[in-house]
Amino acid sequence: FPRWMFNSVFIATVGTGLNVLFNSMAGYALARLTFPGKKTLFIIILAVLMIPAQVTMVPNYLILRELGWLNSYQGMIVPSMINATFIFMMRQFFINFPKELEEAAAMDGLSRIGTFFRVVLPLAKPALAAQAIFVFMGFWNDFMRPLIIMTDSSMFTLPVGLNTFKG
Repeated sequence: FPRWMFNSVFIATVGTGLNVLFNSMAGYALARLTFPGKKTLFIIILAVLMIPAQVTMVPNYLILRELGWLNSYQGMIVPSMINATFIFMMRQFFINFPKELEEAAAMDGLSRIGTFFRVVLPLAKPALAAQAIFVFMGFWNDFMRPLIIMTDSSMFTLPVGLNTFKG
């Protein structure tokens, strides 16, 4: 039981941290930067929102098997470290973010990356907190992915481990 608890806490914490970072970076890029293919990328992200997770289970399993990531932490975290729903949410947040703050940061000599980490992210705490709560709960309550990926009982997360008591 303590090992399952550790696995759940570790996977949920690391996965949430990576999700918050990468989703906010992608949302900021889609909202503020201009680059070729930006609209196409956004349409692809919206299309990914329409694909149910059950459709991707078998391809994900086959990819993780080929990489040798079955029964490992990276097999649980890496495929889930971005989420199209929260990229969309962060994009919508950053579209409404005042451009004047970014312009002032540029006038003070901050690069685009510095502006993002020193100005934009600290002011995006409400959106980041909402995202972190939803993502953490998603990782914590996930049953199907660990059931498919983890075969060793010492690697089970809490929901899968508690399910073994059912029999």
